[in-house]
Amino acid sequence: YESLMLGLIQVHYGPPNSVGAQGGFPKLTELQLAFSRDGFHWDRNCRDTFISGKPHDKDSWERAYVHSIGGVCNVVNDKLHFYYTAFQGDESNQNSIPFWSGLYSNASTGLAVLRRDGFASMEAKHNEGILLTRPITFDGKHLFINIDGSSGRLYAEICQVDGRPISGFTRNECLPISTDSTKQLVVWKNRDNLESLSGKPIRIKFYLINGKLYAFWISRTRDGV
Repeated sequence: YESLMLGLIQVHYGPPNSVGAQGGFPKLTELQLAFSRDGFHWDRNCRDTFISGKPHDKDSWERAYVHSIGGVCNVVNDKLHFYYTAFQGDESNQNSIPFWSGLYSNASTGLAVLRRDGFASMEAKHNEGILLTRPITFDGKHLFINIDGSSGRLYAEICQVDGRPISGFTRNECLPISTDSTKQLVVWKNRDNLESLSGKPIRIKFYLINGKLYAFWISRTRDGV
């Protein structure tokens, strides 16, 4: 996904298969997210539940034993589709042999939907939040952001490496953004692209009130691809 490899970790909380088979119910698992930049070193700093079942609802098809299918996710326009399987079980079928019991009964496939780039965000509420990127270089022209800020405002300022704003790309010259969009173009009053800064090290400073900034990128084309 983009420049990362995504992984869904299936965490098993029990009970053992033998216990579930004797009761005819599925074991409890959930899915957590991990990511890697090289395929060898994986980051799991966030171990919150990403997709879980409903273990207290015996009538739910997604009661427990949740696991991923379909290669983590599919990109569908501005959404991410995560397919997963879960099991209801069958407590009327109790047997000491797991595959003869209701442990793996009544399974279905589910779909979880997330906005594109919606894994994490930098959020500011009523007080203004400021985000200054590390120094970056680029060979594109157009700055895009993924933002949920229809009830707030965002400004972008292009800075030199030492943090000083560059004339023509200051906060006061940026046209304010108040929208909820996964691909929003950022422009300034007299500059609609960053072509003059291509190849030069810069930093971007975002000013945000009452919104969530999910991602930013600099595209070679005006359609944001």
